[in-house]
Amino acid sequence: SLDFDGVDDYVDASKTTFSTLSTYTLSAYVKSSAAPGVAQRILTLTDYNDSDEDANPQFFIRVDALYKASVFGRGTLENISKTSVSTVNDGKWHNIVGIINGSTGTVYLYLDGVYEGTATYGSAFTSDTMPTTYMGIYRNISLPTTYIQPFNGLIDEVRISNTARTAGWITTEYNNQSSVGSFMAIGAEVCMPVPATRSGGGENVKTRIKGGVRFRGGSRF
Repeated sequence: SLDFDGVDDYVDASKTTFSTLSTYTLSAYVKSSAAPGVAQRILTLTDYNDSDEDANPQFFIRVDALYKASVFGRGTLENISKTSVSTVNDGKWHNIVGIINGSTGTVYLYLDGVYEGTATYGSAFTSDTMPTTYMGIYRNISLPTTYIQPFNGLIDEVRISNTARTAGWITTEYNNQSSVGSFMAIGAEVCMPVPATRSGGGENVKTRIKGGVRFRGGSRF
């Protein structure tokens, strides 16, 4: 995990140009005990060089000023967001997943594998590109020396998917980290003490080993 100081720590992960008309799933684990007061960015897709800070394209997940998880989508002027019911500043790890569908102007939010709800703008976002990716902060060329909404705490397991992950996928991925036993079971060890047999000429050799795995072949033992 990376520890962000809530002042000027951030990661510039810009490599891929994203489209406001596409669908993306943004996800991350966060851990913080910071007091509510200001919104804090976790993962942001944007265009740093778009000088109109109030209307540049942005897809992001963050914690808001009340320290609730939220997902946000914007083409240029179309803003839509969804916020969780629970807060996440309890000093424990939380998984925040936001899905943004730019072609329909719709966002979906999951917190710790549980669906929190959806919100829609009602139409597609304005077509634009987002070549800048930030973790832990938001920046814009119109305010080049300003660190906007810096995150205070730990961020880990950051992912960007160019598809809408299903509810089953999101819940299973969360359980895989937090509660493995809730979706898989490991049975007791099985021992089958069957002795190896050998026929003349080395053909048709069969043996079984612990766990029930069986090998066949013509090798001589």
